[in-house]
Amino acid sequence: MHANLERYLKAREQGISLLERALSAAQDSNVQAYQQAKAQLFQTQPMRTQLAQAVGFDSCSQQFGGSSQSSG
Repeated sequence: MHANLERYLKAREQGISLLERALSAAQDSNVQAYQQAKAQLFQTQPMRTQLAQAVGFDSCSQQFGGSSQSSG
């Protein structure tokens, strides 16, 4: 399980990096860079969800717009 946790944490860090890129692009009014970062974030979400589930997370690993639950 330790290896799964490491992979999950690395994927989360990469997701956070994409969010930071999107924020920076938005602050610079760079629509293209913002859209690219958000698209990459969206495309990699299923992988983060799978990794979270492998660790044992379930509620907080749901994809965007998946559920109205706020637990996790």
